[in-house]
Amino acid sequence: MPFTKEEFELIKTLTDIDGISGYEKEVARFLKEEYLGLGCSLIFDNLGGLFALKKSNNPNAFNVMIDAHMDEVGFLVGEIKDDGKIHLLPVGGLYPEKIINAPLRLRNSKGDIFKGYFETNDKKDELIFVSDFKDKKSIFSAGINYGDVVTFDTSIKQIGENRYLSKAYDDRYGLALGIEILKHFKDKELPFNLYV
Repeated sequence: MPFTKEEFELIKTLTDIDGISGYEKEVARFLKEEYLGLGCSLIFDNLGGLFALKKSNNPNAFNVMIDAHMDEVGFLVGEIKDDGKIHLLPVGGLYPEKIINAPLRLRNSKGDIFKGYFETNDKKDELIFVSDFKDKKSIFSAGINYGDVVTFDTSIKQIGENRYLSKAYDDRYGLALGIEILKHFKDKELPFNLYV
């Protein structure tokens, strides 16, 4: 069944947020606002995870948890070369031969975004961000540094009646489902404590 306009906008917003493993703060910030807006309590874990709690009035309530992950695969800036190419460190399971020429976006520590594409060498042992930079100096002048985050630059697209394509779709779809479940139960009393 196709998404409603509201559901599509929620998934688009979630998939557009960059959040590779270890850098999920923007995703958590969005979820925090959504959960609070739905009248839920918040629980944080020591790994940066965030849970909404809709508590039951039943003193003997059992617990139900619906879980999804916030992170996505991506890269970190690993080495900046004299020729203006940026060598990347993978974060998550990536297959270089399957993502040649994929559009990428690099976000520096100030939040500036730079567009480029993915390239590798014949041995597939170098992962490279290619953009318009001419040399190392121009990269540093743009405020780009080691450890900056690089993600895929693909906004959600509908590719069939019930098919969608996007970066981070698997995990962010799960988060959207959790929000939709909380919306459904917002004004209902539950016999269990619901953790999302």
